[in-house]
Amino acid sequence: SEYLNVAPSCSVIDIGCGTADILGFLRNDIEYIGADISKKYVSYAKKKYGSRAEFFNRRVSEINELQGRQFDFVISISVIHHLDDTEALQLYKIGYKLLKPGGIMITVDHGFCKGQGFISRFISRCDRGKHVRDIDEYEKLAKRVFSNVNKKIHTDLIRLPQTACILECKKE
Repeated sequence: SEYLNVAPSCSVIDIGCGTADILGFLRNDIEYIGADISKKYVSYAKKKYGSRAEFFNRRVSEINELQGRQFDFVISISVIHHLDDTEALQLYKIGYKLLKPGGIMITVDHGFCKGQGFISRFISRCDRGKHVRDIDEYEKLAKRVFSNVNKKIHTDLIRLPQTACILECKKE
């Protein structure tokens, strides 16, 4: 709720939506589209939330139905650390293109930072994502596309000690 404060009738596209469990925390009166490359995740999301959302089992860049559409929010949670720099940059470019003027892209990924605890660093190092970065590197990538990027670091998002980088990227 702190970062994704959606008003009635807002539109949200979730890139890498997984099982779309974020819908359990969002208003019922928003337009939500989820995209994920996992057939299993999208199938689950459709069964659980199909009546209040639209889902695609493809990369967002391959969804022709989105041509010309723009959204208030683009979210991508725990995706960037699975992408190399070229793919991450492409994701930010797609997010930018999909946003309305004044819209916000929010990304959340865990990473490394100075002063980080051993357990948090260990968890990030053991992640199946091959591109867990230093927190500042996530910000640098986003700033190659967005001129207005607000970075927040959290260590309290889950029960385990883990350092998360939340980027709010505003399209001006």
